[in-house]
Order: sequence, then structure tokens, then C-alpha cells
Amino acid sequence: MSSRIEEILEVLEEAIRLWEVDGGRLAPSYYRNEAVKHVATRRGILSTSVSNKFRRELGPDIWGTPAFDALLEAWFRSQALRKNLEKHAITENDLRALADFFGTPRLAVGAGAA
Repeated sequence: MSSRIEEILEVLEEAIRLWEVDGGRLAPSYYRNEAVKHVATRRGILSTSVSNKFRRELGPDIWGTPAFDALLEAWFRSQALRKNLEKHAITENDLRALADFFGTPRLAVGAGAA
């Protein structure tokens, strides 16, 4: 895996973790910024080295931090919808259908009551 994709995935993983812990009360840019700092510290590199991966290296498809944050916000919203739907899943088939729709499995039946 390229370092670009690896670092971006690390940022996304940390940002969604922070968002879930906090309940999504703040702007997605806050969680992204905190995630960038965390990834940079863990890797022993500058935050700008991490943020350049999504600020500059994804162009022309995603150009700049505002464009990345808009996609991050849309992803957060889809996760919020998914979590709420999972809370109401009654059977494993319900969860499988949600996993198929959203792309990856997240919970087992009964685990959605957070």
C-alpha cells in the first residue's frame, strides 16, 4: 500500500473514532485536524506531511482541505445513518443487508445499542 493511501486511511480511522467518541458534536474539520496531529505524532513526521496527502496529492479529483472535509462530512453522515439503522436491525439478515449496502460489516445483532 502506498504511504499516501496508508496515511489517509489512518487519518480517516482516527477521525471517525474521535467523531464516534464525541458524538459528532463538532465540525468534521475538527476531527480531521486532531486525527492528522495524532497520525503525525505516531509516525514521527510533521502534520503538514500528513495533511499534504489529502490537500495536494489527491488532485484534481479532490483539491484542498475544504473539498476533503466536505467528503469527510458526507462519510460521517453515512456512518451516523448506518449506526442508527443497525440499532434497529432485528435479524442477521438485516445486518447483512446493511453491510452489503454500506460496504463492510460493523456490528452483530444487539451490539448497536450504544
